[in-house]
Amino acid sequence: MFFTNEASLVKELATKLQEKCQDARRQLFYDPIKKFDYSMGGVRTNASLEDVTKEVNAITNGFITFHFVSHRRLWFEVEGVDKRYTLYCAKEHDFNTKESAATNPYNKIAIAVIKALMERDEMEIMYQLLIAA
Repeated sequence: MFFTNEASLVKELATKLQEKCQDARRQLFYDPIKKFDYSMGGVRTNASLEDVTKEVNAITNGFITFHFVSHRRLWFEVEGVDKRYTLYCAKEHDFNTKESAATNPYNKIAIAVIKALMERDEMEIMYQLLIAA
């Protein structure tokens, strides 16, 4: 199992991932003049989506893989779990919604990662019980 024996390590990992993803968001979607442009999605800067994504995913050696869709949407997967964890702004397509802590899904990454790792542990326990029976 991955970092699940120590709650403090999980929290530290989740916080580090969130910080790195917030940095990736700025690299990929932020323009110094327009800020975050809410009239469009997708990669808007000269930063390489592939390079930025590799850098973030290297933190866990690919155990948790992130995919950056826009400044309002991202998703990640955890190895061994057949589920995609999607985080997005509640008013993702409302172009009048302005930037705030509440509208930024990248502020919710740490909590989502912790929940995903807990789900993975629960699935692993269930699997071990099934094969032991």
